[in-house]
Amino acid sequence: SLGYRDLARQVLFPSAPKPYAVMGATLPLRRPSAGR
Repeated sequence: SLGYRDLARQVLFPSAPKPYAVMGATLPLRRPSAGR
């Protein structure tokens, strides 16, 4: 489980916003939307 998240972090990070929320990093993703 941990190893899978690590891989997705490097491959899905710059891939799409969907994986971002999966990792619990919705802060930077919603920042430009709600931080406006």
